[in-house]
Order: sequence, then structure tokens, then C-alpha cells
Amino acid sequence: MIGDSSQISAYTRPDIVKDLAIVNVSTTSVSLSWLPPEGNTSSYIIEVPENSSLNTNLSSTSVTIGNLIPGNYYTFLVSALTGENTAKGDSNIISTYTRPDKVKALIIVNVSTTSVSLSWLPPDGYASSYMIESP
Repeated sequence: MIGDSSQISAYTRPDIVKDLAIVNVSTTSVSLSWLPPEGNTSSYIIEVPENSSLNTNLSSTSVTIGNLIPGNYYTFLVSALTGENTAKGDSNIISTYTRPDKVKALIIVNVSTTSVSLSWLPPDGYASSYMIESP
């Protein structure tokens, strides 16, 4: 006599995404691209540990993350998903700073025969130092 049979199904975890790269960096956004992993993938999840409200799911192999703070350091974790997004692969990780914004209210304070004194207000976001160039 043979008893009732049972069946169970599960998805294997997808592999790690390949060739994760930063394509463009601006003051308030970072663009990323990658190649899909080997095997089946239904979508991707982008996680930003510095601001989880920026986390996003998408089906394409590129993304631009906006609403970032100028001059701030960000880490991006990109993972493949499969099985109605129930199986998540290991994350590929990349980090960068956004470009700092322009200084504000730049003025010439004093001019002498051998020097020029300048003054400005800090930009929005973060800046660790300033560089002065003359054309």
C-alpha cells in the first residue's frame, strides 16, 4: 500500500550581480549599472544603508538614485531577486561621494597689488575643504 505523496517547491537564491559600476555622479544623484547574474532573476533590489527610504526594486540593470545630499558618502548594495522576489542573492557593493555643491555668496573682500582676499558661504550639503583656482 502506497501512502499519499507530498510536494514542495522552492527557488534557489540567485547569484551575485556582475560588473557593478558607477556610471555618473552629480551633486544629488548617482547612476549605477551592472550585468545580470548567471541563472534566473526576476528583478533587483537597490539598498542604501545611509537612507533606507531610497531603497528601490526594479527590473532593469541600471538605475539613477536621486534626492542625495551634495558631498555626502553613499554605499549602494545591489542584489538579484527571483521567485516573486522571495529569494535574494548576495549583494554586490559599491560606494562613492556625491559631488559637492557650489559655494554661495562668493565675494572679493580686498584687493592689493599682490593679493586678493575672498569670502564665501559654505555650499548646501557637505564640503571637507575648498580649492581656489585662477584661470
